[in-house]
Amino acid sequence: MKKALATALLLGMAVIGYGQKASDKAQITYGENFKAAKRLNFYQMMGEQDGKMYGLFMKAGMRGASYSIGRVNASLEMEALEEVPFSVKGEDGTFAGYVMFAGKMYLFTSIAIKRSNENDVYAQALNLKSLKPEGPVTKVGTLEYKTAMDMMTARVQFAISDDGSKLVIYNQKLPSKSEKATLEVQVYNTDMQQLWQKEISLPYESDLFRLENVVLDNSGDAYVLGKVLASAKEANKLDPEGRYMILAYDAKGEAIGEFQADFEDKYISSMIVKTDDPDHLFCAGFYRGGEKAGTSGTIVAKINRTTKEVQTLGVEEFSLDFITQDLPQAQAKKAKKQADKGKVVGLRGVKTRELIQREDGGFLLIGEQEWTESIMTIIQGQQYPGIAFYFMDIPVVSISPEGNVEWATKIPKHQRSENDFGQFSGYGMLAKKDKLYFIFNDNPKNLPFSSDNKLKEMTPGDAALAIAVIDAKGNIKRESLLGSKAGEVVARPNTSFDINDSELVFFGSKGKDNSFIKMTVAD
Repeated sequence: MKKALATALLLGMAVIGYGQKASDKAQITYGENFKAAKRLNFYQMMGEQDGKMYGLFMKAGMRGASYSIGRVNASLEMEALEEVPFSVKGEDGTFAGYVMFAGKMYLFTSIAIKRSNENDVYAQALNLKSLKPEGPVTKVGTLEYKTAMDMMTARVQFAISDDGSKLVIYNQKLPSKSEKATLEVQVYNTDMQQLWQKEISLPYESDLFRLENVVLDNSGDAYVLGKVLASAKEANKLDPEGRYMILAYDAKGEAIGEFQADFEDKYISSMIVKTDDPDHLFCAGFYRGGEKAGTSGTIVAKINRTTKEVQTLGVEEFSLDFITQDLPQAQAKKAKKQADKGKVVGLRGVKTRELIQREDGGFLLIGEQEWTESIMTIIQGQQYPGIAFYFMDIPVVSISPEGNVEWATKIPKHQRSENDFGQFSGYGMLAKKDKLYFIFNDNPKNLPFSSDNKLKEMTPGDAALAIAVIDAKGNIKRESLLGSKAGEVVARPNTSFDINDSELVFFGSKGKDNSFIKMTVAD
């Protein structure tokens, strides 16, 4: 703990070195530094139980990946780090995901079925003291794959009901031309006992249906959100054109409703469905102004579950100033010229990230601009193909309890990295009372930030930790939190896990050095 405090003090001095004043909105604590085994990389935070936090580590190898689980105490010290064997009844398998459910952690193991393109998936509880699987093994589904890589990377998809009483595990069967899309759905209670299971035949051709997710309400009803594609040509695209549909199934797996989630002929690019209200579905997302246009606004709706009618509808079109905010001068000029010609302009690559319910029944919709570009990477004088990862501005929309848009704002950031999957990009977030706290890596030249500044690009080699606070009226305070150059690690806020509404824990790394980091908000 003394080392953590010393590191924090050094980092505070580093901020002065940048000529920046550290924010008083939050405090950062760095845990004890530790060195992981060679090629053992942090994957993500898994959850928290009884004051202990758990993180997943991955080690890539020629024969596939191996996984380890670390236990971290309240002082951010690594108490234990154990490699987890994935096998069922003596047969070796591969990692297929995990879930923290009803105070227990369950690991999913995928076992290949010989001479087939299928893997059976099993769930087993993890002993949080020994960090080893124990207890009964439960089969929870079957994954299909086309290639060996698909088999190695296939993961279980799941969702937990809002009250934490039920778990749904689901996966879509491989698409086959002219056959209906099929979804395998299983629902479990807190004792991991199956409540119902069914293979659901969806009313769409499999190659024209893109599964988004399944939402489970407190009664055990399942709502399937998917995109029905415009044509077979769209099937291979990352962001295909199509219309969103919501299919409802009761606690026995019987169809009870179909909802078209396209409104006012808007091309919805991404959306989230909430089932908190027993009488309504709440939908919120971002739309494009045309098939090939960028994101030009946000749309929200409350749908009557019985009549299928849209009862309230809020549409907020982004202003030109909102869209061009923080764009390079040439891009902003081009967007204004297109708007003057009557063409639709919008934001690039907006993805729906979260939908947070407020105490008054309203919501906060959060998105992020994200995309990739093919590049050529020079290594020892030779050119190789590579990928540039972009994580840009964060749009935030406030929605009233009635479903109307109250305000929309945008946190400016410009994060770019190459061939690293953007591991130091993205953001972490806490929601406390009437404020949102965002933490992310930024270029130190952007801090303190002014709307008149030309936003400088953040790269992992030159990163400073920034914080942006949004209040109940949409006002943003964006400033320096800490400079990470003086520390032994660079923060990875996109690995964050909120312990409560005041504390956010995430990971940091630099070379062989690693540590866990905690942000505590001040008010």
